[in-house]
Amino acid sequence: MIGAMQAHIGDATVQYHACEAVAAIVETGGPDRATVVASVSGVTAIINGLSSHPSSESVQQAGCHALFAMTNCEPRANLPQLPRSQTESILRLAKEQFPDTCGDYVDALLQHMSTYDASDNDEDPNNPMDVQSFPSQMPPASPQAVVI
Repeated sequence: MIGAMQAHIGDATVQYHACEAVAAIVETGGPDRATVVASVSGVTAIINGLSSHPSSESVQQAGCHALFAMTNCEPRANLPQLPRSQTESILRLAKEQFPDTCGDYVDALLQHMSTYDASDNDEDPNNPMDVQSFPSQMPPASPQAVVI
């Protein structure tokens, strides 16, 4: 599924259905499924889908939903930080264009990013449990990850 998102980045229908599928998989499977999706570059694929289809309400809503579902699994899921420099403007545009369908997701995601920003100041680079690195902390993709 993530491979299809990457291979068909210009196809809004693929992006929409894949984001909805990611959200459903993560909401059903919890932190373990969120970690698997992230381990196969799922977060990057979702962000790329959002940035490639800024005028598609369905893609924006589904992508925000998928990101929200994934970040809602933390701290038990092993996920990368959402890159503020790339993600914040994409999310703010989604909220501006589609406040009714994206607004709540965007607010929660921006709050989530702010929480990470605040915790970065307390990070101890000598303690591997404090470092928010990706993908070095991700487990290798299991054969189940191919099913996604």
